[in-house]
Amino acid sequence: MKEGFNFLKPQVEAPSIWTSLYAWIVNTARVILIITETAVILALVFRIIVDVQGKDLDAKIKTYESMLELRLPEEKKYLNLQGKTNTYQTAFNSLPLYNKIVSEINTNIPKEFIKVNILFQKDTITITGESQNTYIQKMEEYLKGSDFFSESKLETLTIEESQSEKISKFNFTSRIKNPELRQLITDNE
Repeated sequence: MKEGFNFLKPQVEAPSIWTSLYAWIVNTARVILIITETAVILALVFRIIVDVQGKDLDAKIKTYESMLELRLPEEKKYLNLQGKTNTYQTAFNSLPLYNKIVSEINTNIPKEFIKVNILFQKDTITITGESQNTYIQKMEEYLKGSDFFSESKLETLTIEESQSEKISKFNFTSRIKNPELRQLITDNE
């Protein structure tokens, strides 16, 4: 017997609850599978992107490290200079301000003094030089009567005779009363 082709739609029986449930489970599983596969593909793409960015960052870090190594000597010089500046500022601020005292001494030192040397050490001033005894006595009176100085005394007096005048070498020491402290003014303030 010959069999032929049947182009008619085959008769399908009406779907039962079980076939509907089976179709729903299969379709839901397909959707879940598609969502899972999409999530895996996205995770893979993100992982590739992160790896590429990580490699770029590694290259940038190596570049920056080489730049830092080149600038290390300059940085050390800068830090050294910064330390010296801080030390200078601290020392500058902790030392007394002598400009009033220097101008006061300059106006009261007799013009007859020669080889005068003025030395400041914190709150002590030492004045050495040479002159005639009369002028040395005037300077001693000034230092003892001044409002700027205390504990003024003539430490040494060496009398030398040169030519017809008596010239003496002297050494005065005095404490400065309430010396003003300096203030370093910078642009940061």
